[in-house]
Amino acid sequence: MNLALITIAIVLAAAPSSNTQTTAQNPAPTPSPTTDTALADAQRLLDTDQPEAAAKILARWPEEGPPAPAELRFDVAHALATADSPALDAAALLFEQAAQQANHPRTPSALARDAAANLGRVHFEAVKPPAAGPNAVAELEKVADQLWRAERAYRAALDIDPNDTDAMRSLEIVRRRLADLLNQAEQAQQQQQQ
Repeated sequence: MNLALITIAIVLAAAPSSNTQTTAQNPAPTPSPTTDTALADAQRLLDTDQPEAAAKILARWPEEGPPAPAELRFDVAHALATADSPALDAAALLFEQAAQQANHPRTPSALARDAAANLGRVHFEAVKPPAAGPNAVAELEKVADQLWRAERAYRAALDIDPNDTDAMRSLEIVRRRLADLLNQAEQAQQQQQQ
């Protein structure tokens, strides 16, 4: 099982959620080991606005047997990314898995394109303004890494569909932001040298 997905599931399990109403009298359902039941449970949780719980089911998806449908991974990732308190790391991982699963070399799909573009959006939204001060260069490097991830995801979406105008526009925004960031990094290095 994917260790990163397990880690995210543990973090999600520990985080309080305003959407999931779990009590001692009404505990969150525990899926059975069968993939059909797990699939139905994950879809039901997603349909009842509980994407965190659906993500936990995907984290425990059995290694043997068929993979969780790419569409379900995409839907859960979208719900996590657009929640009031978005879980961007978990969403990014699920978008990445959906894109990989849906993007077969001979038949790239709209789902793979959309998953890649949404992965870019999640990485871009995760960018926080870099802090000034003695660690400014390190902070700028962190921001640059997130932007490079967004840039790669948007390029992947355009590899699948070169006519995707939203991905083109978003890629251009990311590239402009990277150029600005490189200018800031140069200025920060010059200030540190003085």
